[in-house]
Amino acid sequence: MRPITPELAVLRRENLIVLFHEFASSRVQADGSTKGLQTAFAAEMQVSPSLWSLLKSGQRQVGEKLARQVEVAFKLPRGWLDEKHEAVVVSDAKASFLEMCSVIWDGAGAQWRRRLMRMAKKASANPRGVFDVAGSEGQEASLAPTRSPARG
Repeated sequence: MRPITPELAVLRRENLIVLFHEFASSRVQADGSTKGLQTAFAAEMQVSPSLWSLLKSGQRQVGEKLARQVEVAFKLPRGWLDEKHEAVVVSDAKASFLEMCSVIWDGAGAQWRRRLMRMAKKASANPRGVFDVAGSEGQEASLAPTRSPARG
């Protein structure tokens, strides 16, 4: 068994965090929710949420057995956690924006979420036309849900 040097302990922790970010990103893309990501990741790793919390904070090290267990759980090649993997770098501004979007999403009702998704899809199809997502040219975009005319 390979001894856990301080450098290896840090590397495994960093790679575990890279893996979590990839897991979270794919989950959010799939269902749009940020709720329960930490618990779901811990379950995927086959560890308790409290152990995952200790691992990501650096209070516990990823030992040899757990490293191989994680690699099997995520269908990674043996030794993946022991090699350097770069995380996708997100600027502070982008991270703040994404966090704000997450808060809005989590607090929105179903109608607002559908409207937000329509706006995001339209904006991603034409990124340069983002400022004209919800209205015609010259109108300010609105997130207010539209109401159907009353039928009488």
